[in-house]
Amino acid sequence: MTNQTELHSWSQNRLIGFAAEVLEAEPDEFSTTENLIELGLSSLTLMRLCSQLEQDGIHVSFSAMAEAGSIEGWQKVIEASLEKAHETEQVPTVVPSTKTTNDTFPLTHVQRAYWLGRNPHFELGGVAAHGYLEIEAESISPEPLQDALNRVITANPMLRAIITEDGEQKVFEQVDAYQIPLHDHTHLGDATAHEKREDIRKELWQQVLPADRWPLFEIQLNRMPQNRWVIHISFDILVFDLWSLEIWVDQWWNAYKDPTAPIPTTQSQFSDHVEHLVALRESPKYQAAEAYWEERLKNFPVGPELPLLASPAEFGIPQFERKQIRLQKETWLKVQEQANKRGLTASALLMAVYGRLLAVWATQPHFCLVTTLFSRDHASEDMLSVIGDFTSLMLLEIDCAAASNMSELAKGVQSQLWRDLDHRALSGVEVLAKLAARENTPGRALESPFVFTSALGTGRSYLDAFGQFGKVVDAAVQTPQLLVDHQALEENGDLVLNWDYVSQAFSEDQVASMTQVQLSWLTALAESDAWETSELFASTASNWQRVEQNSTDWQPTVQHQFLHGPFIESAARTPDAIAVINEDVSISYQALDRASDALGLQLQEMGAKSGDFIVVHMPKGWQQIVAVLAILKTGATYVPVDPKLPPQRVSDILKQTTAQTMLVADANIDTHGLESITVTKSMLELKPSAKPVNSTTSEDLAYVLFTSGSTGTPKGVMIEHRSALNTVTDVCERNHLRSLDRCLMVSSLSFDLSVYDVFGILGVGGAVVIPTNERATDPEHWHDLIIQKEVTVWNSVPALLQLYVDFLKGKNTLNNLTSLNHVFLSGDRIPLELCRSVKTHAPQCNLVSMGGPTETSIWCVEHVVKDIDPAWTSIPYGVPLSNHQIHILDHALNPRPDGVPGEMYISGLGVGRGYCNDKEKTDATFITHPISGERLYRSGDWGRWDQEKGWIEFLGRSDGQVKLNGLRLELGEVETLMTRHSEVDMACALVVSDGSKGDRLVGFARRQTPSLTEADLQSWLSSHLLPSFVPGVILFLDEFPLNPNGKIDRKSLLIHVQKDLGRRSQNHRAAGEEEQKVMAIWSELLGHDIDDPESNFFSVGGNSLLATRLSTMLSEVSPTPVSTIKVFECPTVSQQSRLLLGNDTDTPARSAKNNASSRRERQQKLRRLRKSN
Repeated sequence: MTNQTELHSWSQNRLIGFAAEVLEAEPDEFSTTENLIELGLSSLTLMRLCSQLEQDGIHVSFSAMAEAGSIEGWQKVIEASLEKAHETEQVPTVVPSTKTTNDTFPLTHVQRAYWLGRNPHFELGGVAAHGYLEIEAESISPEPLQDALNRVITANPMLRAIITEDGEQKVFEQVDAYQIPLHDHTHLGDATAHEKREDIRKELWQQVLPADRWPLFEIQLNRMPQNRWVIHISFDILVFDLWSLEIWVDQWWNAYKDPTAPIPTTQSQFSDHVEHLVALRESPKYQAAEAYWEERLKNFPVGPELPLLASPAEFGIPQFERKQIRLQKETWLKVQEQANKRGLTASALLMAVYGRLLAVWATQPHFCLVTTLFSRDHASEDMLSVIGDFTSLMLLEIDCAAASNMSELAKGVQSQLWRDLDHRALSGVEVLAKLAARENTPGRALESPFVFTSALGTGRSYLDAFGQFGKVVDAAVQTPQLLVDHQALEENGDLVLNWDYVSQAFSEDQVASMTQVQLSWLTALAESDAWETSELFASTASNWQRVEQNSTDWQPTVQHQFLHGPFIESAARTPDAIAVINEDVSISYQALDRASDALGLQLQEMGAKSGDFIVVHMPKGWQQIVAVLAILKTGATYVPVDPKLPPQRVSDILKQTTAQTMLVADANIDTHGLESITVTKSMLELKPSAKPVNSTTSEDLAYVLFTSGSTGTPKGVMIEHRSALNTVTDVCERNHLRSLDRCLMVSSLSFDLSVYDVFGILGVGGAVVIPTNERATDPEHWHDLIIQKEVTVWNSVPALLQLYVDFLKGKNTLNNLTSLNHVFLSGDRIPLELCRSVKTHAPQCNLVSMGGPTETSIWCVEHVVKDIDPAWTSIPYGVPLSNHQIHILDHALNPRPDGVPGEMYISGLGVGRGYCNDKEKTDATFITHPISGERLYRSGDWGRWDQEKGWIEFLGRSDGQVKLNGLRLELGEVETLMTRHSEVDMACALVVSDGSKGDRLVGFARRQTPSLTEADLQSWLSSHLLPSFVPGVILFLDEFPLNPNGKIDRKSLLIHVQKDLGRRSQNHRAAGEEEQKVMAIWSELLGHDIDDPESNFFSVGGNSLLATRLSTMLSEVSPTPVSTIKVFECPTVSQQSRLLLGNDTDTPARSAKNNASSRRERQQKLRRLRKSN
């Protein structure tokens, strides 16, 4: 209970004095009602105030103090706290330790993360948390410099610390005097001396000092020509935070400058802080924090996903580079003034800028970052001078989609940060472990490998401290399990922003682009106008628009108004040429023109007119061509409906069209109550004396194609004449199609590829070859037609060409592909091996990858495949076709930078009118850009501009990105990698539910040789993918089931899955004696039963923190200690049971005496660990 003395000790005058001190102002320069954050008060300073109040027994929340902001506001918060002092959570205070220096004590959670991260077993591990600085000085006296350093070492226990093999820290009572090596290069030439200096830098730049040997730093002195001096300083962050660096270097400088000056000592020790953290776990405050974060994590995002040069699994040991930018003092002061006016701290603003900057490159705008706190909570003033790693972490949620400008975003970030700071008793490492458990990713990098560190708030930094010795010319920081460690600090009043990044993940150019944008934003924020406008983001991003590739304006050689216009011209030019070949019928252009005229007149006699929908409901055959031409000649719109569709689906389509008339080839077919005309062979003999009257324009509809809808109801895509005509004419002209070309029409009339087959080929005077309806999907029949009818053009989805290539392989006649001059593939991912087959056996063939949704008039993009790069994982999507533009945009419709995934939006002449009788869906999908005013189609496809080649890379459907046990996964990535195996030519991946066992990733593959096994392919995939992305089940199929459009029928594949999972389902094998011991330990630790000896610890609820406890519990029943690293290396029950038997060749045997001694130590540690957890 706080007494009145304590209440009086935090009177208004004392609060005013505190504020005046930290603001470096006189008490009369601010009022008691002014918001001190607007005057420049930092969050770090406010945390200090809260800690001092805590020491006096006054428990206030950080957020309440921050929101109060003023002296009077603080008084009210303090008074409210005192009124309910009996209800307030009691927090243990720090009591100076009585332990001896040589005693060991635990690592903090952050220290343990650093220590474990040294092991390459972890993703992005194998490096130390380490810093390096290089200082140029005009004059240095080596001996006084060394003596001063040793005096500082003597005065500060943590400068004599190590980390034991068991993962505890130990401070030596005494250490040998540190000797600073001196390299005298004064006698060398400048070039040679520079090489020697570079050698030292390379040695120390990314040094991994042995954690169990003193010292955890290394300093070398280099004397250069012209009597110049260089100090090289390497240090392990296991024993330093940034504040501690300042303390160390300031003391070192002062002792060097004045050897007689005493070095400050402290009664408190870093071990006291660690003991406080352990005790804090038993407090109500910790329990409240745990409950808070448990609730937050239910819907908490993971870290941002940025495009990487390679997968982290392929990096090896991460190599760090540094990019540093500066904002000059004058500009930085203006930025802070603007932030303070809005009640923002400088740190909160920089966090928001960093988050928004990452969002420009990130896949999703909603993610979390890790921010560091130099937490000396509940610490006395004495503890503020202690050297040690007081770093704690906090996860910061950032939702860039929820804010339209920087002011909104920064305020939201700051508000969330304040709320989270109230619950910092649960460390960020613990929160990250819970998040990793949720995402089922125990061995990968932090769920947010992007860190922000603010060292603002004191007016100086460790760079200023080191700068006392000379000029800091080089500096770097590396941290295990991170991709980017971003620090904000001040030096001589300038804002310094460091980006320490993994060079295997990001190119130098990409980081340079990011920092350039960051600097431009901060410069703009020095003025008020930039804060409340979204143009700050849009104007910068617009620099990356692919203007050249989207400059596609074009006019055809001969212009027509209607989709069928080129056909009419061909009929007039070459009336006797063959237009259609089907079964035993060869139809000339003249006969086709006359038959369609006659049918069109008959339709108009029935009342058909411009704007009407007329259904074409007939099987594959020449009648379809007559029908669609007749409909268009009347000015009506053709609506193809495949007779193979279920009757209910046909009814659903007809309801949406309001069609009154149907054209059929069989008079007995169900017309669903519509008036009908049967197209018969006799029509080919007709010679009408007139032509249908057509009053339509190029902006009227040509056709409506119905595709699958996400709701289960088909959606009708409406395409105008001008849109489809532009595509077919452009593709014919750019690929030089001519009257001698013949196209095999393998696609259904209700599939948009048929539009090109009909109107593209007939438009150039060529011929359409139609397979018989009964053998429409028979590759042998296709082959006969290709050879006999001299087919030169193939246009289909990849799976249909694959069927044909497989047929030729079986007949050993792949060379017959040489008859094809043009192959157009679209509608699905194109296997690389299929392209290789075409290029190998038909090198003269013009192979073109086409792309584009039905809503953009067949296609909007193409890539001519000339050579297949061995590094490709897929065929490039390509560049826009004429009068089409493709935009890769983010959530706010801002252009994405090159190389960054985004959603593809299409604009231009090919964009359709919308969906038939569905205004809601049309308005949601066909939008107007708020800045450019362009009409855009939102494709739902994911892509990115290739930075080097300038084309678009297709990344799959945005709805093809699935979650597998919480982990985001692009199925196309798995499929592509499967087909890259030399013995797999076709593949598919699905996520299926496996009952109570959760979701399972299943792969399907067609192998070229039966010797390839499931284990072989899984092993191969494991070298390219995270373990979670390797299909647990791979089924080999002789053929893939296809849907009516020729695409892989994924629903049919589920039948194969269920059969296989049922076959594999069986009871677990009985566990052995040692396995039962391990399962019992797991069950106790995880809080639920474990019954499968093949269970993986991290798949059943384990995480890195629990792995530490597990290693201790296993060690209690093992003849040799089981390290935490061993738990990661041997994660299954069966593997750990072998450790209990002593079957660990990496661990030397110990004598019985040592075993007994070690066991007693482990038991003591176990009791302490259980208490702390």
